[in-house]
Amino acid sequence: MSKLTSKRITWPLIVGLLGLATTAAWGDDWPISFAKLAVPSAAYGGVEHKAPHDCQPESFDPKITRYRLAASAVPATAASAPAAARPAAYAVEGADETVMTINSRNRPDDVKTTLPEPYAVTTYLFACGGQVSQAFEFDKNDKRYALYTHVYQAAFSPDLKKLVLFNYAKPYIGPWQELRRIINISKRSFAALPVMNETAFLADVGNDRVVTYGLFVRASGRQKSPHRIAAVWGPDGQLVRALSLSAQAADRPADAIGLLPNEPSTFYHLSRTGENACTLRLQDIQHAEGRRAIALAVPGAATEAAGLGARVQIDFGALRLKDGAVKYRVSASGKGDVANDWGPWQTAQ
Repeated sequence: MSKLTSKRITWPLIVGLLGLATTAAWGDDWPISFAKLAVPSAAYGGVEHKAPHDCQPESFDPKITRYRLAASAVPATAASAPAAARPAAYAVEGADETVMTINSRNRPDDVKTTLPEPYAVTTYLFACGGQVSQAFEFDKNDKRYALYTHVYQAAFSPDLKKLVLFNYAKPYIGPWQELRRIINISKRSFAALPVMNETAFLADVGNDRVVTYGLFVRASGRQKSPHRIAAVWGPDGQLVRALSLSAQAADRPADAIGLLPNEPSTFYHLSRTGENACTLRLQDIQHAEGRRAIALAVPGAATEAAGLGARVQIDFGALRLKDGAVKYRVSASGKGDVANDWGPWQTAQ
């Protein structure tokens, strides 16, 4: 991957229908609007959950749980990578169908996360039957510092000081809990994020902001088209802004959402808008009238059954709400890193 200050679009497309209580005013030509989102205080405490149906042993601990090298096993998430890039796989005791990798790479350009000293992190990726979950083991000065298991979504902040994770945990007394947290690594403390269907997916993590989103809901009442909610959260887990995102059509949802890395007050939203075109929309999260749209020529966009992560790669380095251009390049095959056929960088503004 280029050494440019960049942020890649790799979020998967998720399509579905569920109910949520929000209100928003819609414009005919701008599919982003401010929304009201009720966040119950109880949602911050986690939600009782059944034992997770993932691939990890219920009480996985890499210092206790036994596992052995299984050279013939290749995790599903790495099966398409070149043989040299495939991580070693392990068979885990008591989990016959599970393949575990350590500090594994989901894409050929992924690298091991190296935290600032004196901290280190080891990631364990479990895969079976199309399911994937993770465990994060933190060390400080080469001694166990923290362990988080049954993680189903996670991302580090760019400065590597925080880890945002959604996981399942079981206290010493009581049932399993579904939790969403912003972990401060050095302080070993956390700020809770609410467990709500409206914010079920982790989209983007900045040094001081987190962006989540929900599934699509049907058009109804004042809502003239299918829409989803995106929520921007502060470092304390409190809601900064809720945005309602309209789909241009029911089968063309947003392919990527987040905040500009060098201007975290600006939200971005990428979606397909034609046979060979996508539109990147920028929205000021404090001022509804602050907006901008940038058209991108992306041949083959209409053939993507899922997201555009393998078709288009974006560099936001010079982009701001009021000025600057976006750099992007397109994969002719739609296989991106796997085929290594990225075209030349282009600019649009």
